[in-house]
Amino acid sequence: MAYKTLEWYESAWSGLFDYAINNEFTLTRNHAKGLKKGLEKDSAPKLPFTQQQLQAIFEGPNFQSRTDDDPAKYWVPTILLYTGARLNEICQLLVDDIIEEEGVKCIRINDDEATRQRLKNEASRRFVPIHSKLIELGFLSYVDARRQRGDQKLFPSLDDGSVKHNKYFGNWINRYFDVVGVVGKGLDSHSFRHTVILAFKTAEVPETHAAAICGHEHGERDDNGDKKKDSTYSMYGGQIPPDKLVKYVELLDWNIKHSSFSGELDASRRGVRKISSVRSR
Repeated sequence: MAYKTLEWYESAWSGLFDYAINNEFTLTRNHAKGLKKGLEKDSAPKLPFTQQQLQAIFEGPNFQSRTDDDPAKYWVPTILLYTGARLNEICQLLVDDIIEEEGVKCIRINDDEATRQRLKNEASRRFVPIHSKLIELGFLSYVDARRQRGDQKLFPSLDDGSVKHNKYFGNWINRYFDVVGVVGKGLDSHSFRHTVILAFKTAEVPETHAAAICGHEHGERDDNGDKKKDSTYSMYGGQIPPDKLVKYVELLDWNIKHSSFSGELDASRRGVRKISSVRSR
């Protein structure tokens, strides 16, 4: 396991043992403290995709043939490319998270204990305008098909009951990158986010607006590059309205020839029984 995973396990087990000791169970010491975790590996910084890599991911025949067994495989990477969102933020979406806010069709990124939706931080809670390319590809039709059938999750196949919804998809997309030759240190699903942020940076999008779209905390930085705890924009004013973000989201033009979604509404992977043959378009 990765060093950080082992570190998390040590912390979780240690907390459990501390609880037992504090509540006078039979334990007399914390057996998890001091567990050897091995050496921390140097983790490569995440990298954005190049234009050629994006074309390899979306334009080749593999994208069509390898995504038609599960709509999540088609829609999740496409949504990541046009929102800059984190993987789990998209994997855990509800049908009711696709809404109209102040006249703008949006993806609501939210946390909710009842539906096991989790966010990285408070700034992650936001409304992201839906890019016109997603609408053109039939995303809203896909959402309507799920809504008409009474589905709660936008991508039901990704909900296996675990804490996060992105485990299966993260493994699948890494295998898919191998197939299309998009390999190298620092390249994974998080590279979509870095690609979007680099595009905003190159287009000189105001950091306040880029942060509002991508769900970053925004604040001024000191001479060392460290974020100051308080700034006028981070302390006051609330969220930037979606209608003020649309023009920046629409700057995400990748010059990619997307194939339309041709799969079924239900996933057929892992022997999942097809309940409906309704298509998204």
